[in-house]
Amino acid sequence: MVHDPPPHRTAPHRTAPAIAPAPSAAGSRGLTAGDAARIAAAIDAELAASTRAMYASAWRHRHTCCRERGIAARPATRSYPPSRRQLAG
Repeated sequence: MVHDPPPHRTAPHRTAPAIAPAPSAAGSRGLTAGDAARIAAAIDAELAASTRAMYASAWRHRHTCCRERGIAARPATRSYPPSRRQLAG
């Protein structure tokens, strides 16, 4: 028998903001400045202003800590921690 998860354990339903595609020049490839602006607006709409501010603050703190230790501040990736093959170089 299949049971539905309790309501407090289900992810909230989100809808993407309605953004109309921009007209592009015939034969153009890649993103236009307008495309990039619309994508950035859609991403910003997914996060609350307080969340974006907290992420920015955490990144500044991380960057400062890395700089003080003389290491490069890079964003975390799904491939972290590196595999043994990557460490072996």
